[in-house]
Amino acid sequence: MEWLGLLVLITVIGIPFYLIYDYILNLREDRLLSDKKSVDKKSVDEKSADEKLALLEQKVNYLISIKETFDRQRASIKKEREDKITAIEEQEQESKREISAADYVLKKQEQDSKKEIDAASNVLKKQKQDLDNLVNQRVKGFPLLGEVYKDYFEIKGKIAEEELLNKSHPAKRAAEVIKEEKLEKRELIKQLKVLEYKIKNYELIAPFLTEIEEEITPEDDSWILDDYSEEEKQDEVIKYLTKEEYRKLSTRERNQRALDRYWTRHKSKWGIGRMYEHYIGYLYEKDGWEVEYFGIKERYEDFGRDLIAKKGKKCHIVQCKNWSKYRTIYEKHIFQLFGTTYEFQQHNPKLKVTPVFYTSTELSEAAREFAKRLGIELHTNKKLEKYPMIKCNINRKDKSKIYHLPFDQQYDNTIIEPYRNEFYCETVAEAENAGFHRAFRWHKPKEKED
Repeated sequence: MEWLGLLVLITVIGIPFYLIYDYILNLREDRLLSDKKSVDKKSVDEKSADEKLALLEQKVNYLISIKETFDRQRASIKKEREDKITAIEEQEQESKREISAADYVLKKQEQDSKKEIDAASNVLKKQKQDLDNLVNQRVKGFPLLGEVYKDYFEIKGKIAEEELLNKSHPAKRAAEVIKEEKLEKRELIKQLKVLEYKIKNYELIAPFLTEIEEEITPEDDSWILDDYSEEEKQDEVIKYLTKEEYRKLSTRERNQRALDRYWTRHKSKWGIGRMYEHYIGYLYEKDGWEVEYFGIKERYEDFGRDLIAKKGKKCHIVQCKNWSKYRTIYEKHIFQLFGTTYEFQQHNPKLKVTPVFYTSTELSEAAREFAKRLGIELHTNKKLEKYPMIKCNINRKDKSKIYHLPFDQQYDNTIIEPYRNEFYCETVAEAENAGFHRAFRWHKPKEKED
């Protein structure tokens, strides 16, 4: 019984201990299982972290390789740029050296050329001086001058011939050609120079001859007369109008249009000078002077007297020069005017004669000084301006009223006398409204046959 009780006691006491022990074992197993899971999880996490770390290291290594590649490329580019800069600087230095060398060569050539030009200029000046001395001789020496000039070119030709023969590579054929040409030109040069010196001497004696040389030969306008009737051909207006205009317009309209075109159409030197003389003469007439258009009437025999203007006892001998602004009046024209005025005074002792010079340009300083000392009245830079050109004249015989256009036949011979109610006007309408009609072409009477 005791044993049974002890067994019961042990059982009673052992069961809880067993339960507690079992609980502890279970708890331990759970903990071990939990720890195992934790270890397993930790192992998995550590494995994942290692993989991530390995991946990160790969990325870092990749970036490092990219950076190294970039650095190498940058270093290469930097070196290439530095090499280019160095090359450019070397080229620049080389260019500067070449430019300096070229400058030196050019300066040397310029100096050599200047020396050659100066030497040639001195030779030319000497030759010109020698030739000018020859030109100053008069007509008596002309044959001699021609001979001298011939000899001068003959010697010059010989020098050229010898140079061609004696140079390092002789040009015998060219020397022969020069010799042949020299023989042909010798006599021609002599004759030409004699004529040139004669002309120069004539121009010194009579300065107005230079104006003949400058006169422009009018173009042949005979073709304008084609298809016109004989009566129409007598009218100078056809030279300024087309055939259609001439036949379509009224007489007043075509006369006015021809006058307008006369102003603008190109003229010869003599034609421009004639218009200028008429303009200066008009200014005199407007101021009450009686004007004789001596230069227009006598042409090249006017002795330098373009206008002879009179008012009472006063008389002006006027020379007119409508020249380009780029030309200058020199003293020879002043001398000519003074001489012709002096000659006129000798033949007209009762008149107080004054020389007057009108020009559209300027005088040289010497010409001004001579004009002042010789008592010549100067009017410089007097430009041609538009002025009334139509002459309204009253016939002394039949009192018919006639107007003349500047291209009409009797225009230059017509004198306007204001005291007889004659006048200048600008338009055809003014003239016709005042009762004037245009002048008919004057024909010289035919001489009777024997």
